[in-house]
Amino acid sequence: MEACEIDEGNRETMERMKTALWRVQYRAERRPLMSMVVK
Repeated sequence: MEACEIDEGNRETMERMKTALWRVQYRAERRPLMSMVVK
């Protein structure tokens, strides 16, 4: 994460943003199930 200048303090925010981006994919078959996302 250091290469992207994301420190440990912002790691939770980064993980939430990544999850949100997974969920907004246009093609439904490419979206992960919420049960997998919240693990």
